[in-house]
Amino acid sequence: MSSSNSLTTAICVVWILAFLASVNGQLMDRTTVQLGGQLSETILEYVVNRADVRAGGKDTVTIKYSIPKEGWISLGFTDGNGMMIGAEAVIGLPDTGEVQKYSLSSYENAGIVPMPEAQQTLIDTVVVQEGGSTTMEFTKILNETGEIPIAIGSNTFIGAFGFNNMFFYHEKRDSFDLDLVAGAVEVIETRKRSLWKAHGWCAALAWGFLSPLAIGAAILRVWFPDGLWLKIHQYLNNSVLVLTILAFAFGVAAIQSETPSGGDPKHFDPSPSPHRLIGLVAFVLVLFQILGGQYRPNNPAKGEEKSLTRRVWEVSHRFLGIALLAIAWYQIQSGIRIYQKLFDDSASANLIAIFWSVVGTISCGIAVGFVRIKITEKKEEEKEDGDRAVSDEEEMEDNN
Repeated sequence: MSSSNSLTTAICVVWILAFLASVNGQLMDRTTVQLGGQLSETILEYVVNRADVRAGGKDTVTIKYSIPKEGWISLGFTDGNGMMIGAEAVIGLPDTGEVQKYSLSSYENAGIVPMPEAQQTLIDTVVVQEGGSTTMEFTKILNETGEIPIAIGSNTFIGAFGFNNMFFYHEKRDSFDLDLVAGAVEVIETRKRSLWKAHGWCAALAWGFLSPLAIGAAILRVWFPDGLWLKIHQYLNNSVLVLTILAFAFGVAAIQSETPSGGDPKHFDPSPSPHRLIGLVAFVLVLFQILGGQYRPNNPAKGEEKSLTRRVWEVSHRFLGIALLAIAWYQIQSGIRIYQKLFDDSASANLIAIFWSVVGTISCGIAVGFVRIKITEKKEEEKEDGDRAVSDEEEMEDNN
């Protein structure tokens, strides 16, 4: 055997041994971490591969990510803010078996696009589904030109998975800090929980409690002396206005603070949920309703006929009030659902049932009061008709 052949053989043997050592290291030295937050039922395994021969001697990380359901799966890398916009992600699509790198420039599917073919450098990719779970595995070069680097140390990642295999809006998503040296994992908050909670409380208090009471005061006005119902109605509606303004402001502030610097917050974008756009419409209608109540046409004196303007105002005011209440109730219910998808602190509480219990109790009380008033009015009318009939009979007897 010639010396050149011997050298070639030796190099091949060394390369194979290095490769097997790398693979064996991945199998033996993986760190397993249980994620938290919305990803509390998912498991991440990883190992850092120094001078990985599969990547031409560059450092890589092998990651295995598992979720407890069948659906598309994703693991993303951020520049430290934990936000989706501006991040890069590896997404696994079980239906096609594709595991690719994507750029994330929008919350909509149109802004989530695969990176160019030249950047699809993942190694040994696989996505499988078995026994109601989905697992994605890949090896990625830590530092690649034009991409967010992964440090052998602290990183901020994002995980997400879908309702099913159809690549659309995620069912669960959260951000977490992961130290690739220590193996420490910590959920980080990128959504402004306190602002969203204040937003929800203001809206629920305004439209689940105060507004129904204001409507009840108007419907049950005969129970209040000397026009007291009108003062209560106005004070409650003014409180609703203040809380609605606060809810609107908290929502705008939360969206703005969650938007990366220089990004478009899309405050009232109807995608992926119409909640934001409907909120804007409701806010404008509330202002219109309150101003209409403050500058309403004068009510005529007792015995005088109402003007056409007054009659039109009364009908439109009542119709808009009922429409606003329906819109607000829809918004609160959809808002609760969105909040409980984003945050785990209320996942165990049936907040929608609690909300409708409060609304239902107040509404039933008003309905019972309204029926009682109508029954009383009918009895009084019957009594007046009876008294009038007796009076007519007595008058006829006197004339005879």
